[in-house]
Amino acid sequence: MSITHPNLLAQAEAFYWVVRLGGFHAASRHMRLSQPTISARIRELETALGEQLFYRNRSPATLTQAGERAFGFAERILRLTSDLTNRDDAQGGLYGTLQIGAVESMAFSAVPQLMKRVRSELPDMQHSVTVDVAVNLSAQLSRQALDLAILSDPPTAPMLESVRLGAVVTRWIYRADLLPGGGRQLTPELLASVPILAHSRSSRLHAHTIEWFQSRNLHPEILVCNSLMLMKHFVEQGLGAALMPLNLIGDGQKTKSLVARRANPPIPDSSIYLCYNRNRDGAALQKVLSILEEEIRASNALLGGAAEDH
Repeated sequence: MSITHPNLLAQAEAFYWVVRLGGFHAASRHMRLSQPTISARIRELETALGEQLFYRNRSPATLTQAGERAFGFAERILRLTSDLTNRDDAQGGLYGTLQIGAVESMAFSAVPQLMKRVRSELPDMQHSVTVDVAVNLSAQLSRQALDLAILSDPPTAPMLESVRLGAVVTRWIYRADLLPGGGRQLTPELLASVPILAHSRSSRLHAHTIEWFQSRNLHPEILVCNSLMLMKHFVEQGLGAALMPLNLIGDGQKTKSLVARRANPPIPDSSIYLCYNRNRDGAALQKVLSILEEEIRASNALLGGAAEDH
């Protein structure tokens, strides 16, 4: 048997890290090679395959359809090489570090326990967690920079699989002395009189917040914050009201005199999905998916497990 492309392993490794790290410069730092060397290996691989793997002049590096097809093969090459040199290491279908993404509400409620169980049950696996809004996680998942993600509005792509886990319960929260009374449900007219803290503009929570007030043609003062936990802190300080996942309110509702109320008209709950790349399939990934699904369904983040209003 002859090897048609003797440098294929080096090319595949460069290709893999450019995709996973989102750029040629990041791959060169990781592999401790010059960026021209990384670029040359990608060009050689494209020449060998007769296809363009990346769209030119895009940041982060974005795969073409040919690149998406090739990436699974490149990862298999590296995985098999790793299996050959580490025959007693049952990584089970993963090469490198397992990249996990999560929206902030899920990161606080499910990811810590996931990390504990992965360290205990898969001690040889390396992993990294990225916390971001769903639209950014979807983009990273689509370009295969993430192995799996917990998010709303999953992207559609041939190599992606999505499993709906449930829906996040949201409530309006505010400090009791900010808005005395108010009953068990809040209307846009009542809340429009106080400052409103809204999550990042690209988030589903932000859209729900704005649309709720616009349904009554109201335009309250909006303060945008990209961290849910910082929003909670601001609410605790009496700076305004915020629409937040109920599971993040926690003990602060008692210790800081926070009030949680339903919205009238109702605000739709956001579905949460577990999404993963099929080409990472294997024993290790399936184990992680099983653990993650158990932890999310057992948490108080989803409909059916959330606490009652106080």
